[in-house]
Amino acid sequence: MVQLARTSNVQLSTGNSELPSDLEKTTLRKFDELVASGEVLYTSSDPEPVRDFDGFKVQFRTAGKSYEKKPILDQNAPGRNHSTSTNPFENPDPAFIIARNDTHTLLVNKFCILRPQLLLHTNEFQRQDEALNQRDITSAWTVLKALDGSKDASKKVDKGRYMAFFNCGANAGSSQGHKHVQISQRPRKSEDFALFPDEVELSVDKVTKNLKNIPYTHFIHGLPSNATSEYIFQKYGELMSLIDPTIPRGADGVTPSHNVIIVPQWIMVIPRVNGRRGLAGANAAGMVGMIWVKNEEERDTWLDFGVVSHLQYLGSRNESYQQ
Repeated sequence: MVQLARTSNVQLSTGNSELPSDLEKTTLRKFDELVASGEVLYTSSDPEPVRDFDGFKVQFRTAGKSYEKKPILDQNAPGRNHSTSTNPFENPDPAFIIARNDTHTLLVNKFCILRPQLLLHTNEFQRQDEALNQRDITSAWTVLKALDGSKDASKKVDKGRYMAFFNCGANAGSSQGHKHVQISQRPRKSEDFALFPDEVELSVDKVTKNLKNIPYTHFIHGLPSNATSEYIFQKYGELMSLIDPTIPRGADGVTPSHNVIIVPQWIMVIPRVNGRRGLAGANAAGMVGMIWVKNEEERDTWLDFGVVSHLQYLGSRNESYQQ
């Protein structure tokens, strides 16, 4: 059984102050400046029309140059187990940093398909194939709440527009070996696409698992409006305990490969078996239908494999799935 590490709470800060209530505005300004200077690789692009594959909706989006230059470590690369000279999080460029504390740093992602995309990495090297600990979740939850704008949240049409996601190891679609959580916008309510847990009624009292229209294994727990990071960490542990023992483990031999997605309304864990096949890989976002590809060739590879079949290859087949 996976033992999740509990540590004391932590608050991200800019200097010696807490994250500002206008974090989204501050982040977008920094993001746009870095794009204008050529430091961040990002080209605005519209997603392709939503496609329905046997009841599972997918939205392809082509990243272009930002993904063509994105470094991806081989599954057996030394950087998966310890810091190396090419570790992008060892000494991050100060121009990219938004906030930091004694354990984590929040910075702008250099390789982006959405505006903005953020990375929250541990200051000291920890392996990406290790489970999230309490401090990881507390830091991510702090950023999500700040991006939503605690003072202005009631005025926002799309409250809770951001999501945090974690790709636990190469089999879960991670590109780097240094532990990091990604934060980006989730689909807006005005779009013809939504994350599938947003379209079902979720319980805050029990786990929702293996919905019949989703082709791979997944576990979801609803979150109450007053959820704390401690509560989310507890529910994360409960979801992790449901993962089948046959799922590949990380270097510690204990932690199963998995994706985590956290939004204000729910947390979901997706067991993973493979990170990619040929050109077609997926991180947590891809598993819920936000499939980001370098080019049309990569998109066509997904179609050639069959989207549903390929998702089952990357994850673990949902035995309750009904087409």
